Amino acid sequence: TIMGRNGASWAKLAVFFLIFYGCLAGFFAAMLSVFMTTVPDTQDGPKFTKFIAGKQGLIPTSLEVKSGQKDDHVKAINDFLKPYKSAMGKNNGSYNQNCTEENREKGSKPCAMDLTTLGECYSNETDFEYGYDEGRPCIFFKMNRVYGWIPEPKEGLDYVKLACKFEDGGQEGLLPFPSDKFGFPTNFYPFFAEDNWLGPIAALKINTTTKGVLLCEAVAQNIKLSDTYRLNRGATGRVRIELDL
Repeated sequence: TIMGRNGASWAKLAVFFLIFYGCLAGFFAAMLSVFMTTVPDTQDGPKFTKFIAGKQGLIPTSLEVKSGQKDDHVKAINDFLKPYKSAMGKNNGSYNQNCTEENREKGSKPCAMDLTTLGECYSNETDFEYGYDEGRPCIFFKMNRVYGWIPEPKEGLDYVKLACKFEDGGQEGLLPFPSDKFGFPTNFYPFFAEDNWLGPIAALKINTTTKGVLLCEAVAQNIKLSDTYRLNRGATGRVRIELDL
């Protein structure tokens, strides 16, 4: 007898729990298999993009730019640009190096970003520090991925315009790149859930030493701009960056 039960009693208890947990595991497996039948294939994309389409997140390389954190900022940008550098070049056959169509078709190669259009904010030199060595840093931007979404630029434009200003409304000392079309070209879109898809990027050089707040927004007909610029408060199409240079 152990803890008031003899061998036969313990055996019955063990059999009961074995059957109970076996049935529980079987029920869980059955429900999981039913759930998996509702999950679309990766190439088909998610089913309910209507809840996020047009609510693009505008993502900078940093939400706080501080002069005393140069090495951290440079490393973050190098990591950010690494896949773009790999994609750029005639030897990479996984990407279309010269996207001329207005939008992509399903099954086509993703577009490669020409980083040389980023002007003063890009160099292929290994020791390039994106302006942080001179106190005039570059900030890079992209939009988050939404399956099948195609941007609709404002009239007269063929790209999603990126508009930036200081909190007081001034723009002096802000150098945008690409300088002729500061924003995101539409021919990179739509995104079809490819693992190697890279969205277009833009860069902004802060050509002044200042302490303040930078406000940026992506402007297109089908991008809904939130009231807030703070990402931690659910900002869409907008972002707030603190500067301490």
